[in-house]
Amino acid sequence: MKISVIIPVYNVATYLPECVDSVLCQTYTNIEVILVDDGSTDISGTLCDEYAAKDKRVQVIHKTNGGLSDARNVGLQAATGEYVLFLDSDDYYNTAHDLQTLVNALKEQHYPDALFFGSRHVYEGIKHVSQERPYDVDFINNTTSLTAIFKHLLQQQQRLCTSSCMKFVRREFLIENEIFFTKDLLSEDVDWILKLWQCMHTMSAVNCYAYTYRHRPASITTSASIRTYKSYEYMFRKWTDILEKQNTELAQLQRESLAFLYPTLLYGYYMLPKSDRKEAYKLLKEMRYVLRHSNTRKSNRVVLAMRYLGFPITVHLFATYAWLKKRLRKIR
Repeated sequence: MKISVIIPVYNVATYLPECVDSVLCQTYTNIEVILVDDGSTDISGTLCDEYAAKDKRVQVIHKTNGGLSDARNVGLQAATGEYVLFLDSDDYYNTAHDLQTLVNALKEQHYPDALFFGSRHVYEGIKHVSQERPYDVDFINNTTSLTAIFKHLLQQQQRLCTSSCMKFVRREFLIENEIFFTKDLLSEDVDWILKLWQCMHTMSAVNCYAYTYRHRPASITTSASIRTYKSYEYMFRKWTDILEKQNTELAQLQRESLAFLYPTLLYGYYMLPKSDRKEAYKLLKEMRYVLRHSNTRKSNRVVLAMRYLGFPITVHLFATYAWLKKRLRKIR
């Protein structure tokens, strides 16, 4: 079985070798590595070409800058493997046996549409490594109802991993259902995972912590930006409109997942530049409507805080908690 590993590349010359080497050193060798150079202005594009010259499994696509979503879409359309993995170019796989472990899990679970797996998190400049909580694989892998699995993940495990990078997905399933990434969004994986849940027929999970997620101050995922809040505002409205037309239990659970995501924006408020906070505050206030479907411990805490403390104090409380937590991590 051939695997396609899609790596969007943009100005990451410092990190790219560790990323690509972590794929090429895998003991599972039936792979193609698609490096999508998204208009890099450093030597990243040259490094991509050097890898292609050394290893025939590497394919390079050079394109004008279109953003992460566009680069992933281009890579997906060029892929020929039965299954697809997305890997960000400043991240890497943890061990040389990770892909073999994931392939073995696919076989054991009879090749589902998607296999969910885990990650560990490293923080640049900080001696701190964290690992996600394990999946309840006994429940997930022995349950045929995706609605039951979604409910279990959301309400029992309080877990909604939106990252596309921790999903091993059948390529034809993505293409046939047109599950691509929406351009010009930040946190585009939120939109992508909601599409995935709408279309999946089968899924499984494995507690393999293959993915190493590097947190660095300059990366898209760790830099707070007003664009993130605008992207969430767009996604919340889009999916609220879509889900209101669907009278299913899965749709209701997805509405609850929007409420579950709202606290993340509160946590990021004090990470924003002060010049952006006024606009972000307004957006947070507008987006409160998703909390109407709150049904998890995480979002219910926000609902209760707003009810008894008011909106301004709630924003301050949750934002301060996240800021202090980040400061303590640095001290460690």
